[in-house]
Amino acid sequence: MHTGASSTPSHRCTATTVRLLVGRFVHAFNAGDQQTLQRLWPGADFAWYSNTDAPGRRIGAAAKDRATLGRYFASRHATEESLHLTSFKFNGDSPDGSGNFQFTLMRKADALQPTAYVGKGGAWCHRTPPALFVWSMGQDQRAEPSS
Repeated sequence: MHTGASSTPSHRCTATTVRLLVGRFVHAFNAGDQQTLQRLWPGADFAWYSNTDAPGRRIGAAAKDRATLGRYFASRHATEESLHLTSFKFNGDSPDGSGNFQFTLMRKADALQPTAYVGKGGAWCHRTPPALFVWSMGQDQRAEPSS
C-alpha cells in the first residue's frame, strides 16, 4: 500500500475518481454498510466529518474524532437518514494526492423532512483505494423550505 504523497499522474485525483468515491460513500451511508464506510474513511488520514445541523449535529471536537465516526453513521442509519446527491463539482487536486470537491444534496430522516444541504470535502487519491478525509455539510440557506 502506498502511503506517501506522490505527484505522479497515477496518484493524482481526477473528477471521475472523486465523484465515484463520493457516490460510494452516499450509497454505503444510505445502506448502513459499516464495512464500506470504514474503508472509505480510514483513520490515519482522517481530518473531520461535520454536519452543522440537527438531527445528528456533529461539529467541533466531535467532528474530528475518528473513533466515534462508525457509531455516528450507525445512529444516523437507525433514524432512516438518507442522502441524495444533487450536484457535484470537482475543484481540483494537489501535488500531495488530495482532491477537493463541493456538493449539494437532499438529506432526510425520521425527524427531518427532505432538506437541501451544501457542503465540501476532500479525498486522498494517493491511497489504494482512494479515501475521504473531509466532509462538511450544512443546510442550504438559499433553498426554499420543503413543504
